[in-house]
Amino acid sequence: MKLFAVLSLLFLLLVVPPALAESPLTGILGAFDEEVAFLQSLVDSGRTEIVMGIPFTVGLLDGSDVVLAKTGVGKVNAAMTTTLLIDHFSPHEVLFTGIAGSLSDSLLPGDIVIGSRTTQHDLMSVTDEGRERFAVVNPVTGARNPVFIPGDSTLIVLADRAAAHARFDTLLTSHGG
Repeated sequence: MKLFAVLSLLFLLLVVPPALAESPLTGILGAFDEEVAFLQSLVDSGRTEIVMGIPFTVGLLDGSDVVLAKTGVGKVNAAMTTTLLIDHFSPHEVLFTGIAGSLSDSLLPGDIVIGSRTTQHDLMSVTDEGRERFAVVNPVTGARNPVFIPGDSTLIVLADRAAAHARFDTLLTSHGG
């Protein structure tokens, strides 16, 4: 299988539980500078807040209250930055945007991927019969966590609408695209 980098629009769609969300603030995260720099350049009345060494840009994006940050690469960095975002800013929802890897032979650079669910891809067994995903145990209840975690259906619909209107420059690839 080939690994392609693909443009991922709103790769992870998460709604923060209402008990934690205090405002209509939207959190937006990306792993690389290039994934958040463009959005940061569009933020009006932006200010930077440093939380545990992580810079967060807070302001208005197209009239909506947002907070943006770069997570760095990897799920540990993403989890840490997302935890700081939720704990410090109490957003209503968190969106993750940027590039993503794929094991699919059908995706090419520049393709838009909207995740409707997520899983920990590295929690699987590989056998002669194929791959088998397994869930970790919840440390509080002892029950197995779900293997797949669904995204918020409202945010997925909004991402689909946004993707339908997205236009990008043509990318030249070794695949003729």
